[in-house]
Amino acid sequence: MIRMPQESYTLYLDASGGPGWPKPLGNDPDKHYILGGFAMTPQMDSMAQIEVGGILDNYLGQPAQGNYELNYNDLIHGEGPYRALQDTTRLAMADDVFRLLLRMKPVAFATVLDKEKHLIRYGANAHSPRPHAFRATVDRFCKFLNRNNAIGYVTMDSEQFRNDRNLQLLVRNAKKYGISLTGMLYQPSCNSKLKPLINTPSFLPSHDSPGLQLADFCAKVVFLSYARGKHNRFSEIEPLFDRTGDRRWEPSLIPKDIE
Repeated sequence: MIRMPQESYTLYLDASGGPGWPKPLGNDPDKHYILGGFAMTPQMDSMAQIEVGGILDNYLGQPAQGNYELNYNDLIHGEGPYRALQDTTRLAMADDVFRLLLRMKPVAFATVLDKEKHLIRYGANAHSPRPHAFRATVDRFCKFLNRNNAIGYVTMDSEQFRNDRNLQLLVRNAKKYGISLTGMLYQPSCNSKLKPLINTPSFLPSHDSPGLQLADFCAKVVFLSYARGKHNRFSEIEPLFDRTGDRRWEPSLIPKDIE
């Protein structure tokens, strides 16, 4: 008997850290690449739509044209529309966003890819950071959906990922052949065909999506924790990361022994 899905989730994903290789293969200054975000039910999406807009209106008011959006990097550094805000006001605004996340209780996902150790481990066989992190994150999201008898969608920032058709092709092929990497250096215990995932990833401008704006906070906070050793905000959202009982599945590290 086929079980009908009881819930749906949209996984909003954003990235932090450059997707290129560091020296000697490239010139990317970042040692880490993070892909992270939040899985939200339609009810959570609706709450984000209302509450994120309220936070922006409260601290920034109405723009003369276009839309303001949450951006964690600009907020903590006082850049863009946040330049006019005092340090204490920007801190209060960030606090409001993190309190919102704890009230909403979306499910957090993040892949932490240490590019230097990844190259040392796999050498010329190392897969590029962006598609590798995406492959790993989507695979785990589908495991979460299966555990919760749910279906899911993936939405990504169109500016950050430039409508990356290769990621859509990756999902399309995975539905036929499986998502996990195989071969001498990659030995998966199982190979999911992403059955609970509906469609290929969609791309939206972040200013139109509160979910993507909150995903930006997740990716930046994880980056600051793993790449910069700044753990205070990570500790705040740690309860949101996917887990089963006492076992926390997220963030997931590549390679696995980088903790």
